[in-house]
This record gives sequence, structure tokens and C-alpha cells, in this order.
Amino acid sequence: MERSLLFHRPLRQAPCLPSRNPTWPRPPRLGRSAGALLPLPILRVKCSATYMESINHEIQVHLEKALPIRQPLTVSKPMRGLTFSASRSVAPALCVAACELVGGDRARAIPTAAALHILHAWSYFRDHFPLSDGPMCKLEPTISHEFGTNIELLTGDGMVPFGIELISRSGGPGHDNPEQNLRVIVEITRAIGSQGIIHGQYLQAKRGRTGEGEWDAGWVDTVREKKWGGLHGCAGACGAILGGGGEWEIGKLRKYGAYVGMVRGMREGVGGDGGIDRKAMEEELRGKAVGELEGMMQQHGGKIGPIMTLLDDHANRDE
Repeated sequence: MERSLLFHRPLRQAPCLPSRNPTWPRPPRLGRSAGALLPLPILRVKCSATYMESINHEIQVHLEKALPIRQPLTVSKPMRGLTFSASRSVAPALCVAACELVGGDRARAIPTAAALHILHAWSYFRDHFPLSDGPMCKLEPTISHEFGTNIELLTGDGMVPFGIELISRSGGPGHDNPEQNLRVIVEITRAIGSQGIIHGQYLQAKRGRTGEGEWDAGWVDTVREKKWGGLHGCAGACGAILGGGGEWEIGKLRKYGAYVGMVRGMREGVGGDGGIDRKAMEEELRGKAVGELEGMMQQHGGKIGPIMTLLDDHANRDE
């Protein structure tokens, strides 16, 4: 099986070439507060690598077909390059895992998962866009801008509507449900819009730090929720919607995804070293995430195992 292009490191290596050493998710390591919530057999997930590999491979195939190199090259090459060179996010896999958890067909969720990766790539390059000042221009890792900043800015403007287009034409035999598609589009636009990722990026660029080197805890919570929690919560909800889940399941998986995303935000360095106990905050978030799945145990049982792997260190960190 071809290695997934979604595991590329940032633009420091040639775009569109498969990574030789991808890191697959491992079973979750849960702290005392989280581990006490679920029976031990559920925590010992052994199928995560194969499961997550298969999901990411299918997303890659879908993106390859959706983003061929074609005329005009000045449009197709940058969009393809930025899409496949962005760091890895677990939001697309979370969408598919949530769909399957509630009994849906994986094929129904793949187009939306591909769109989530495109939107993550758009957000990633906005974060690393070279600004004259502010914290966003100092984010690590530093990446090269192969296509030039002007082209990247214009390409990013095209990536968002293209992601929405993938969702809008994601029907097909047995999968034609415009009501679901519309609801998913609403979820995604809300997650990335002025009250979502863009809001978080604005706060990060405008203020960043308060006082003399000390992080403001309220600012940290808001940025973490807007930038990471929103997209991942949206992914969980979209998967449940596409899988035909009920409102209770959609709500549970939205909250679970949001906690997964906020854990990732802590590992991205939000909060710095300004007196905030990130380890304790992360452990609290992990406990809340597993608590949402605990509520689904009676109905879904052992099917919860694969989606739990997204809380793991490597499954939840950009590579």
C-alpha cells in the first residue's frame, strides 16, 4: 500500500512525495482521571495502526483525484502543493471514525474528511504566513514558502470554497443526501469562520502575550477552543451526521472531538511557559474526552476502541 501523503512534513521536503517514515497512531495512554472512566479491555486497542492507515490512504486517494495537475498550472500546482505539504491533522480521520462508530458507511465520510484536510492546510499556512510582527510569524517549525507568499495567499482563498465544493458533490449511488451535506457545510463554515479558526488566529496575531511574558489563561482557553477545538469538534459532529447518528450521538462526538483538538492545542505550545500547568490542563481535557465516550459505551461497546486512539500522543500531534 502506498504511504499516505497526509503524513508529510512541512514544505522542507518536496511536495507530493510520500513520507518514508510515517508515525502511525498507538493505543492511547490515559491518565488516572481518564483511565478510571472506561473498562480496561476497551483501552487496549490493537487495531489502530491498520485502521488509521486505511482511513488516511482513502483520503489521500480522494485528494489525488480531486487535485490533479492540470491547466492552469499556476493554480493547480500551488493548491496541490499546499494541500499535501501541510502538517498532519487528526480531524479528517476523526470524521471517518465518527461516521463508522454510529453505523455509517466510510465512503460517505471520505469527501468531507478530504475537505477537512484541505481546510486544515489552509489554516496551517495562514498560521505560518510571514507577518511583519506578532506571534504567528514565530511559530515552529519554520517553513519555506516555495510558491511565494502572494501565491500562497491567493491559493488559500481558493482552498476554502474548493473544500466546500467537495462536500456539495459528495453524493453518488446510495449516498445522495443533500440535507446531510447542507448541515455538514454549515458545521464547517461555522468552525472556520469569524467565530471559529479565524477568530482564534486573529486573537493570536493581535495579542499573543499579556503583561511581561506571562500568558493570560482566559486568552489561552479561547484560542485553544477556537483554533483547535472547533475544527476537531466539527469533524466529530460531521462524521456522526453523515453516518446517520442521532442528535445525542452528534453532540457527544462533537464534544469528544473538541476535547481531542484542545489537547492538541496544548501540545502545540499554546500557553507557553508562563506559569500555566499545561500537563494538568491536558490531563483534565483527556478525562473529559473519554467521559464523552463513556456515555456511548452501552450503545456502541467495543466499536469505540478505534476512535479512542486519536487521543494518543502521536495520533494527536502534527508530523
